[in-house]
Amino acid sequence: MTCCDPTYDLSIVIPVFNEQDALPGLFAALESQVGLSLEIIFSDGGSEDRSTALIDTYRLSSRHRVVLTRGERGRSCQLNRGGQLAHGTWMLFLHADSVWSQADLFFRAVQTLNDERQREDGPVAGHFSLRFSGEALRPRFYRYLSEKAALNLPGTIFGDQGMMLHRTTWHDLNGYDETLPVLEDVELVERLSRSGRMISLPGVLITSSRRYEEDGRLYRQFLNALLLVIFASGQRSLLPVAMGSYRSDHGIARALIVLMQRLWQLPLSAWWCFWYCCGSAVVRYLWVVPFRVYWWRGGSPRLARKLVSRWNVTILTVLDRRLCHSAAAVTLIIVFYLTVLLSLPWCADSVFRRRLSSVKGEIDEFDV
Repeated sequence: MTCCDPTYDLSIVIPVFNEQDALPGLFAALESQVGLSLEIIFSDGGSEDRSTALIDTYRLSSRHRVVLTRGERGRSCQLNRGGQLAHGTWMLFLHADSVWSQADLFFRAVQTLNDERQREDGPVAGHFSLRFSGEALRPRFYRYLSEKAALNLPGTIFGDQGMMLHRTTWHDLNGYDETLPVLEDVELVERLSRSGRMISLPGVLITSSRRYEEDGRLYRQFLNALLLVIFASGQRSLLPVAMGSYRSDHGIARALIVLMQRLWQLPLSAWWCFWYCCGSAVVRYLWVVPFRVYWWRGGSPRLARKLVSRWNVTILTVLDRRLCHSAAAVTLIIVFYLTVLLSLPWCADSVFRRRLSSVKGEIDEFDV
């Protein structure tokens, strides 16, 4: 950066891909912000709808500096591409389907991070609390997800909560890992936590619940848990296999069968290492069980957070041993292969129906 480059209090980087329905609400929320000079960078990954046209129109009317960059699709690539163009002292990585109601949301967040930096040395980053747009539809389920996101624990901090950090920190971390097809946000938090700390910022982001509604709540939670456990196992080359279930019409069953085939190709030591690391991850995430049960029975959010804190200090200390990790690994192996076995008929039926539909289409085409 030269001495003539402009500077801003905050650069907001937003990856975009076919977000024409979400962008008007985001524009309104961005225009409401006061107290900071903002630079807003949209990083488009090849949208095929009116997203880029809407951003071009917004750029002409906004009181902030608005930049649009285009390039390869992929969230981590898009985030890094936008981040390289940032001039702000602070950076915020934000999802396009986020909105908020507080006019001073970013001002208070930057103030909090500045205070935190003065209080203690070392890199610091922050994330907001979260609410889901579907909360009125399914209040208990979405409130549970919001409370879990507010715990500020590993595995509960994701990109939809917004990621705010100093620009020098982001450059020191070399940005997001572009080799990851998913969970690039979790990986960045993991690296940052080794040398710094994550804090909760004041204010709330409202994110869309469309993925839960479209995919199904149970399916989405199972898939998220599967991705997190594979990520924690260190076998990150297997993430695209699980990711395939996002796009496959056979869903999670097909992904599990392909995952079983990939695991079968591993040497026995690597195969056991994978399951052992998965077992270790499950032991570390076991706090989710009492948290969920307690919260689901109507316990107060404050006491639920205390319960998790006590669990991690007392129970986890006892369970975090090689024997427990091995026992969890064996349990996972049994559950995994039983699930695959039970999924085979459903998957075969799905393949048969698809083939039948294809043949029927060819016959119809021939008749025409």
